[in-house]
Amino acid sequence: MSAAERVDPAQLARDVAELWTSLPRAAEFLEIKTKDGQLVPFTRSRWWREQIRFEKGRSGRDIVIKPRQIGFSTIEILRDYVHAVSREGAGVQIVAHEQKPVLALFDAVKIAHESARRWGIAPSAKANNVRELSFARLHSRISVTEAGSSTRTAQGKGRSGSISRLHATEVAYWHQPAETWRALEGALTPDAEVVIESTPNGAGGMFYTLVTAAAQGRGPYRLHFYPWFEHAEYRATPPDNFDPAPRDRWETKLRALGVDDAQIAWWRSKVDNPAFGLEAALAEYPIDVESAFRAPGGAYIPPAAIDWLTSTTRKPVEVLPDFHGAPLRIFGRVRSDDEAIIGGDVAEGLGRDECALVVISRKTGAVLATWSSDSIEPGDFGHVMAKVGKLYSGRDGPALLAPERNNAGSATLRALTHEAKYPARRIYEHEDGRDGWPTNTATRPVLFDELRRAIVEGSAPSACAALAAQAKTLIKGEKNKPQALNKESDDGCKDDLFVAWGIAWQVRERPSAVPASGRVKGI
Repeated sequence: MSAAERVDPAQLARDVAELWTSLPRAAEFLEIKTKDGQLVPFTRSRWWREQIRFEKGRSGRDIVIKPRQIGFSTIEILRDYVHAVSREGAGVQIVAHEQKPVLALFDAVKIAHESARRWGIAPSAKANNVRELSFARLHSRISVTEAGSSTRTAQGKGRSGSISRLHATEVAYWHQPAETWRALEGALTPDAEVVIESTPNGAGGMFYTLVTAAAQGRGPYRLHFYPWFEHAEYRATPPDNFDPAPRDRWETKLRALGVDDAQIAWWRSKVDNPAFGLEAALAEYPIDVESAFRAPGGAYIPPAAIDWLTSTTRKPVEVLPDFHGAPLRIFGRVRSDDEAIIGGDVAEGLGRDECALVVISRKTGAVLATWSSDSIEPGDFGHVMAKVGKLYSGRDGPALLAPERNNAGSATLRALTHEAKYPARRIYEHEDGRDGWPTNTATRPVLFDELRRAIVEGSAPSACAALAAQAKTLIKGEKNKPQALNKESDDGCKDDLFVAWGIAWQVRERPSAVPASGRVKGI
C-alpha cells in the first residue's frame, strides 16, 4: 500500500498547502505513465538514484547532461506541475525539440493533474488547444511548446507572458536554439527557476556552449552530469563467451570507475550494434563530460585524434587576467636557445569573430601562450602582439610575429611597424616579399590540413584547452572545406585560435633565412 493510499482524505485536504511545498511529498499523489503504459503514483520507491541526487543538489538554475531514458523529463514535469499549482501568478513553460515529445509531455502534465484532482488537492483548471493548463483562481498556467523551427517562430517564444519556471528539454536537438533561447530568457522573471536537461548531440551548438560555461564556473547554471553506469537498468547478463578483460581504453576507464561485468556486457551490446556503434554510444550514454562531446557530425579531425589532443591540455602556469581586456594564458616560456613564433588571426572587432594569437616554440612546436578577444580593434591587436612578442624574447630577440595580413590585418601590421615600433626583422615576410601571413584560397586549405595531420600524428600537442575545444568543433563544410560548426549563426563555434595556431605552425614548418635586408623571410 502506498503512502497515498494510507492518507485520510479529510486530513489531506487540511494539509494541501504544506503538501505543495515538497516535490517528494506531492509526488506521492501524482501519477506517471510507466514504460508499459500503466498509471502509477510516483512514490519515493520509484525514484531512480539520479533523480534523488538531483533533488538534493539542484540550485534552481541547473543544466543536466543525461543518458537516454533515465526519467529526468518525468520528474521535472511533476516539478513543473507543482510549481504551477502552488504559486499565484506562476508561468511555467516547458519547451521540447519537436512536436511528438510536446504531445507526450503535455499528456504527462494532464495525467499528473487528473490524479491530483481525484484526491481533491488540485485547483480547477482549464485546458486549451495550445497545450496549456490554466488555473483561474491562482492566475497561473503551465504550457508545453516546441522550440522554434524557424527564426520567426523562435523569436516568438515566451511572448505570451512572464515565465517563473522554464523547463527546457533535449536542448541539444532544438531547431533555432539561439533565437528560441533569447526569446525565452527575455520572458524570465528575476527569480525564475530554470532547468535545462538534454542528451548530448555532439560538440557545438547552444547546449554545448552552456555546458562548457557551467563546467568552467561561468554563467548562472550549476552543471549536473549523470553517467550511464549509475542507472540501475543498464545491465545485461554476460554471455557464456564473455571476456572480462577491457577491449579498449573506454572499457579500461569504465573498469577503473567500478563498472562490473553485467554493466560491461550491456555497454558492449550498444557498441557492437551496427546501428549504434562506439561514437553513438559515447554520445547517448556518456562516460564523462568529455566523452559526451567528442565531435560534431562530419568532424574534420577524427575523434581519436581529438582525444589525444585533449589529453595534452593542462592548466596555465600563469594567467595575466586583464591583458588588454582579455586574459593572456601562459603555459611556458621560450628558452634562451629557442625562438618563439606568434601566429595572429585578425578580426574587425565587431563581436562575432575574434582577434587571436598563439605562441609556439620553433624547436618543439609546443604551445606557450594564447590570447583572444572579440572586442579589440585590429590596430590595438597589433599592440597586443608586440607586447607578447617582447615578453617572449629568445635567441634572436623578440618573438617572430606572423599576423594575418588580409582585410583588417593591414591595420595590425601598421600598428606593429609605425606605432609599436616592433623590430622589422622580427615580423614575418612571406615569399612574395610582403609582410604578414596571406590567408587565401591557396594557403587556407594547407594551413588547416597540415595542422590536422600533425594532430593526427601526435606531433602538435596543445596545452591550451580552448584550442583543443575549437579543434573539436571543426567540421567538413561545403566541398569538404573545414569550418567551425554553425560559424555564421549566433550560437556558432569559433575557429580563430585554431587559425592563429595554424599560421604559427606554417611559419615554423617553413625554413627561415635572414636575407641582406635583415628581414626574416619564409622560403
